[in-house]
Parts: sequence; C-alpha cells; structure tokens
Amino acid sequence: MEPIRNLRRWLCHLVTLSPCHLVTFPCHLVIFLLIWAHPCQAYVEAPHTLGTVCTLSTNVMVLQVEKVDKEKNLIIYRKLRDLKGQHPTDVIKHNVGHNGFNPREWQYVIDWAEPGKKAIMFHNGGASETCIGTYWYQCYAGGEWWNMSHGEPYLLRTFAGNPDKLEAAVVEVLAGKEAIVPCMVDGNKEDMHLRRGRIWRMRASLKLAEYNTKRDFVGWGGEDFRRLQGMPGFTQYSAITRVDPEAQAIAVVDFNGDGKPDLCLIGGSRVALLQNAGTTFSEVSLPGASGSRAAVWADYNGDGKPDLLLATPDGPRLYTNLGGSFRDDSHLLPREPYYDLTAAAWMDFDGDGWPDLLLGNGYHGLRLYRNLFPVARLAANLNSDQAPVRDKAAQ
Repeated sequence: MEPIRNLRRWLCHLVTLSPCHLVTFPCHLVIFLLIWAHPCQAYVEAPHTLGTVCTLSTNVMVLQVEKVDKEKNLIIYRKLRDLKGQHPTDVIKHNVGHNGFNPREWQYVIDWAEPGKKAIMFHNGGASETCIGTYWYQCYAGGEWWNMSHGEPYLLRTFAGNPDKLEAAVVEVLAGKEAIVPCMVDGNKEDMHLRRGRIWRMRASLKLAEYNTKRDFVGWGGEDFRRLQGMPGFTQYSAITRVDPEAQAIAVVDFNGDGKPDLCLIGGSRVALLQNAGTTFSEVSLPGASGSRAAVWADYNGDGKPDLLLATPDGPRLYTNLGGSFRDDSHLLPREPYYDLTAAAWMDFDGDGWPDLLLGNGYHGLRLYRNLFPVARLAANLNSDQAPVRDKAAQ
C-alpha cells in the first residue's frame, strides 16, 4: 500500500495533461488506476521549493553516467552515494526512448548525458525526477529499467543549475539548514525548455515548504498567473473591487499622501479609483468618468498632490486632486477637437520643472501642449478673479 499512498501524494502535485485525467473518469476506473499505479504523463506546474522536493522524496541519490547508447537512447548510471534513504541498487538504467510531449525532450536528455557526468535523482516510491546538466526529466520504474515519461522543465522553478551545486544545496537542506538556490522565476513552458527565463536566487529549506516571497501579484487570469487557492504559503486576497472583465491597465500612485499605494483601474467602459486602507480598498468618486485607454499621474499645478489625466474616446479629462477627492477640471485643457484618444503622458519637454501634456491617437498623431500653469499662478496673485486665469492656463 505504501507505493499507492506515494502515488496519490505525487499526483496531488501534478497537472494531468494526458487522456488519463482523473476527473473525467468514473469512480471505479479511478480506483483501478490508483491500485495499478498506471503512470500519467503530466508536468509538475506547482512552484515547489527544493525543500518540498526533498520532503516528498524517499530517496535522493548522486549518480554518474557510466555509459550512453545514443542509437537506442539508453543511459546507464552508477550510484555514487545516497543523500537520503538507501536505494537498493548501485546501477540505475534509464530508457529514454523517444518519450516526452515533444521530440526535443528526449533529445535534451541524451545530449546532456555523457560518460562521467553527474546527475541527481529524486525518487518518491513511484515516479522519479532526475537533474542532469541544467535539465530535468521524469521516469517510472519498469523492472530493471526506468522508463522516461517526459521532460520536466517546470522544475527549473525549483532549481536551475548544475548537479554539483544541486548536491551541495540538497545536503544543506536535508541538514535542516537554509540554502540559496538559483530558480527560473518567469517564462512559460517554451521559455523554460530553452532556458531563457530570468534566474533569481531563492531561499530553500525544509521549513520553506512552498514559495511565499511576500510579493503582491495582480493578474488578469491568463497564463502568466495561476490561482493557487489552498496551497500552503498562498492566500486568496479579494480586497480589490471588481471593475469589469475588460480592465486593461493600472496606474499606481499615493494620491492621498498616507504612504500607501492607491490604484486607478481603467477599462473600455469604466474607470475605478481605489484608495488603499492597508488591508482593503475603497472606491473614490471620479465625477463624469466612464471608459479610458490610459491613466497618468502628475502634479500639474504645483500643490504637491498628484493629479490624474485620462485618455478617453471623447478626449482628455483632467482631474485635480483636492487631497483625497477629485474635481473635474477638463475645461482647463485645450479646446480643439481631439477625440478617440489612445495614449496620454506627462513630460517636462522644456525643462522648466512643470509637466507638459502629450496626447496621441490614430487620427491626429501626437500633440504636445506646454503647461502654462506657472504663468497662471503668477497672474492669480495679481488678480482675484480666477476664472480667466484658468482659461489662460489652458491655451
């Protein structure tokens, strides 16, 4: 029964990709699969730490390539030492064949395998994961030979280095210490196959069962982010008000001066201004705002508070920050027709220390407007009637 329990435990950390996806089968067939431990082809997609992989493994071994048959795609390893547990044999044979989800998977394994090269093999009683060179692959035991199932590029999120460094890290982790290991932190499966994602140094130990780097993520539900509800180290955080499914961009600024980043979320039919209260967000009224294609912040009037400019289908809209609430001062902007905006930016093009306005769309191209507010502010000191001054500032 122990191999069955191990298999169940291992399957909990796999995303099944082959036709043997358990949730699509009747209950009696699920039981049949578990009893006979029929291997499913699947990629490990959960972001395991090295501590998790060491904990799930009953055996961890250091191997050395003794012989490679590149015609039959066979690799014969000799065990150098056990790092965890005691594997019963000193010779481990891997039948790589032409297995995997893509031909390059077995090709990578065979290319890395050269006599004298070292590899690290993790075995959980059912499946095994082997790191050779800077590549990982999975095998299942089949008598004398272990048969390769597929490449395991997602384990580059666990460790993205050579077996010598991996051995040293495993020794540290199994001794109850903390190791710093290289991990590929971004990229999809294709990027990881080609090993072109970014590498970060991450902490690994038996105590760090899963990744929790205390960073906040905002995603749209695509391939870049996956919901990890219920995994140790991850908590679902639903403090942000839903805007709508077409939210397209986020502009972040501390608009009320409390030291916490606030959000402006924009979409084709709505703009939501969210004030950060520390653990929750509350929506702040933005008069007259509907949809927008860009949102940019700058202190255009020199009062020390960031003001908001929106690029909307009806033209630019300017919201002056009153210290936590906003006033629509779009009438200060140029009055010439400039509709269907696709972009907006603040920039000090003349170097006078005041942000100038850059607008763009597909009809008129780019238009640059100089900020005359310094002139208007000087005039305001001499003229108590402010309305004409604002008009002057919008010229």
